[in-house]
This record gives sequence, structure tokens and C-alpha cells, in this order.
Amino acid sequence: MICTICQEEIPAGRNQCVDPYTNPEGVHCGSRACVLACEACQEWIGVVVAGAPKVPKEEEETPRDFPMEDVTPEMIEEARKRRVEDDKLFGPGSRTMKDLHGERWVGPLVEDRFKRWAGEKVHDNRRNKLDAYDFRVHELFLDVKGQPVKGKPRVEYGFSIHESHVVAKRFSTAFVFVWYGEFAGTKGGPATFLLGWLPKLEFMRGAVYLREGERYPAVGNVQGQIVKANCYNIRIFKIWPIETMLLGAVKV
Repeated sequence: MICTICQEEIPAGRNQCVDPYTNPEGVHCGSRACVLACEACQEWIGVVVAGAPKVPKEEEETPRDFPMEDVTPEMIEEARKRRVEDDKLFGPGSRTMKDLHGERWVGPLVEDRFKRWAGEKVHDNRRNKLDAYDFRVHELFLDVKGQPVKGKPRVEYGFSIHESHVVAKRFSTAFVFVWYGEFAGTKGGPATFLLGWLPKLEFMRGAVYLREGERYPAVGNVQGQIVKANCYNIRIFKIWPIETMLLGAVKV
């Protein structure tokens, strides 16, 4: 199949237009450039309009405190149960996000973390077989993303999303970013950090597309690691603080 924008062959497993329902002919490769060039994609995943939060531009070296929560054995056990339930509901292997030991429960864990933070303001949509979006807060349709690592987050670090996951939940309009640090808790155990959120279009504008075999951007004098799969990588200081989501005037 050929991309209707760049006219290149669409790689296996790459998504088409994020709005196939009203734009069935707009099949494209899902690359950053083609998503930004597709009018249907821009309309579907949202453009920030008047009334959105006034988020200050943060400098890369400006530290930021992220809401942290220690991960208990009970939380991990609950996440494992949810992973099994998801496999039954959506099919085997529906959970692809793994911890540092290869288990697939990080996804449910970070989703539950966000739900606890949002409280009664959130509508849980995770049982929807259409896989449309994870949660709704006000007029935001959210897809929660996690990143399992060893330590604590810093604003100059990057957060990566696999290219196939960027438009995977077709009705979602924004991402929530949750950092899972295996040794980042108050007693050296695992912990989660709510990094913030971004409308999908803002993410696409601020992220860097990295191919397998390239290196992640360097942090200071430390060379980035090898990229294991094609992904979009965004620096944490570009992510909007999570508190701005509950202002009530957010529209995308």
C-alpha cells in the first residue's frame, strides 16, 4: 500500500490516517511529517484553541516536581490481574508494555495510577472493545502512556512512544505520560511519577522521530542509548504539567 502524502510504501504494521471513519481514502504511513500534513489527522487529534491552559515555557535546566507514588506489591498484583483480563477481552498479547524483567503489567499499573490521581473527575473507558481511548477528563479523551526505567525522572530526559502506538487509540485526543522507576521509590523500591500531558498534535510537533539503530538524544555529556524500535521521543520539559489538565477550560 502506498502513502497518499509522501508516496512511499507503507511499512508493515504502520497505522493509516487517525480518522479512517470520515477520511477512508486518506491512507498514509503515519510518520510525523505525514500526520502533520494530513488535515483529517490535525482535525481529529485536536488543535489547542482559546481557553486552553496558559502553560509557561520551561527551560531545559529548570527542575520540576512530579507527583510521586510508591508502588506496593498489591498494586503490582492488581495490575497483573488486569493484564490477564485484557488478554481475554482484547486478545492474547494485548499488553505490550513490559517492565525491566519482561512482564506486561506496566500498562495497567500506570493507568491505575492516573485514575487515582484524577479521582471522580475521570471517566474510565478501558473496557470498551473498540479500544477508543483510556479515560475522559472534561473534554479530553486520554491515552495513558508509561515508560519503565530504573531511576527518577528529570526534565532533560526523554519519553518515548512506539510509532505504532502514537495513533493506536483513534478517538483519543491527548496523551498522559507516567514514568515508572523500578528503584525510584522512597525506600528504593518502585514508584510512579505523573510527568504531565499533551494534546496529540502538540506531541507530534515537539517530538523527534527515531529509527531503530539510531541513538537517543544525549543528556548533557552522556551519550544516548541505542534505539531498539522506531519511536517518537520528547523531552520531558516540553510536557505540560499534569495539574493544568483539571483547570476545566481545556479544549482540544
